[in-house]
Amino acid sequence: TDKSRNLSLYYANNTPEESNVKRKIDCFVSSSYLFENGKWDRLFKEYFGQKSQTHEDIWARVAGMFAFEGYWEYQLLAYVSLLDRYVSLFAREYDNKLSNSQFRKVCRKIKSYIKEKSETEAVESVNIKVYDSIALQLQSIENSSFSSFGEKFEFKCSKTDKQIISIINLTTNDFGHLKKIRNSIAHGDSPKLKDNGDITYEVMLSKKVDLLLRYWTFCDLGFNKLDYVRFLNNWMYPITREARLNQYELDIATGNYVYLNTNKTNYNLAKKQSFGQLVMQYDELDDIFRFNKMASSALASWYKASEYNSVEAKLMSVVDTRVIKSITYLNNGYVTCNNDSFKVEGGMCVLNAPDYFWQFESINDRRCLFNDESNSWVQSKLEKRIKSLSK
Repeated sequence: TDKSRNLSLYYANNTPEESNVKRKIDCFVSSSYLFENGKWDRLFKEYFGQKSQTHEDIWARVAGMFAFEGYWEYQLLAYVSLLDRYVSLFAREYDNKLSNSQFRKVCRKIKSYIKEKSETEAVESVNIKVYDSIALQLQSIENSSFSSFGEKFEFKCSKTDKQIISIINLTTNDFGHLKKIRNSIAHGDSPKLKDNGDITYEVMLSKKVDLLLRYWTFCDLGFNKLDYVRFLNNWMYPITREARLNQYELDIATGNYVYLNTNKTNYNLAKKQSFGQLVMQYDELDDIFRFNKMASSALASWYKASEYNSVEAKLMSVVDTRVIKSITYLNNGYVTCNNDSFKVEGGMCVLNAPDYFWQFESINDRRCLFNDESNSWVQSKLEKRIKSLSK
């Protein structure tokens, strides 16, 4: 400029800014979690510790799976091959091998037997080749008490936290299907898919393998089960959605849900109840939750039109206070009967809830108690806060 001053120039740009910085909710493990829970120190100690001599290449390859791009067949091949490598390393620590001299002696005896059979029996030339092939295959036999990849995998799973196995829910049949596909791809054959050309099932299984390998790797690096359950519970992360985890088992592991056990009759009645209109009553004598038809019907009318500002207030007006001494609102929970269960969405109320409910702060926040001395209901913590804010 004429006064030798620098001026800033700005140019309009309608292209959205692209940033490599991810939101916390999009990360499987956020850096803030590592800082807040003091995990960095343990992570570095384990990464550079004794186990790194045998597992460093595995850890690096597991990290590489996070950003794998390419044909789904090769992705699945990489996942299952890495799984094979990991369980083989683990099984080696528990393997009961023969001594080298014993192993060589056994192999010599088997080879001698095969040679004897091929020379003494009148066999066609094609069969002689089969005997020769069997003898050659003995050169690749492992000196191991584990006979196969499948046996090593089952052994590793047996040493893994049962709740994590239940959450990821990779069954024996799933594993067998993956192994067949891995073998087909490795030999250049067309893999036989479960749903004739639809790879949804196979992609889901590959995500389960991914999460299982991550769990083992995270344990190697100093994380614990509760850490990993927290990571799995982030449904904004794509792989946790695509793996179709066992949500019921995951909810149990998080410890954020209550489970209302009942009998078949009450279970069926509760399951038919409309969204947000379920009321269960705890029977302390039989230690069971029962469906309360009268109270549930009262909530149905509250949703249509009501002068009461909450479901708890509506129930206070209709329940028999000679019997009902507390009303508790739950955002969600499970109703169970034997091996059956369903998740209650949209909230429900529990009358005379048992004491163990109060370990959950969110539940304790919306508990209303009846005071026999004043013959009136005591406001919940939440209602008291709302009133104080409105003043």
